[in-house]
Amino acid sequence: SARLAVPSHIARPDYAISGVPSGMGPEVGEIHIKKEEEVAAMRRACGVAKEAREFAASIAEVGVTTDEIDEQTHAFIVDKGAYPSPLWYHKFPKSVCTSVNEVFCHGIPDRRPLEDGDILNIDVSTFVDGWHGDTSTMVGIGEVDEQSRELMEVTLECLEAAIQLCRPGTGFAEIGELVETMANNKGYGVVPEFCGHGIGREFHEPPLVQHYVDPWGMDLSLIHI
Repeated sequence: SARLAVPSHIARPDYAISGVPSGMGPEVGEIHIKKEEEVAAMRRACGVAKEAREFAASIAEVGVTTDEIDEQTHAFIVDKGAYPSPLWYHKFPKSVCTSVNEVFCHGIPDRRPLEDGDILNIDVSTFVDGWHGDTSTMVGIGEVDEQSRELMEVTLECLEAAIQLCRPGTGFAEIGELVETMANNKGYGVVPEFCGHGIGREFHEPPLVQHYVDPWGMDLSLIHI
């Protein structure tokens, strides 16, 4: 389906027309330490993203297409006065990412109806007043088998444990070590090809946050602001 329109009064990120962001991504450049008022602005953007994520999850059910989830979540976001961050980022054609079953991340919504037993990741991000908020969730569609349900549960446990670890002085390498160790102890592995990242004025900005053991180590720590 065609790229969805965003009302002209809504502020857009720099890539909304060209499809090419000005930032170099999380691997390149210095980490921008946010001031208190910048963190407050990011919280507002993340708040809209959270609401949109919860809305998207609520409409994911058997028979619904991921295109329909994209269209309805797009409408929800622009009604909030926000821009859906994925839209035209490196020319990504949709407003949310929907990854079904074996698709690891950044899946493109399409016309395939969701089926009983599918597991779905919905990645929802919003641009509000010049700042990005980024979030995602897993949804079981209909009756999900035990193996799939356990995979989602272990993944959530790893996420929540990593969040609890985040405090001033925590090394970024500690986060990756915790996640991979927890996953391995449960009989699972991690996918190193994609990692976490910073957000702010840029959709993807430093630091790169690895969710696996880094053999080279990372001499970076979280700080208090």
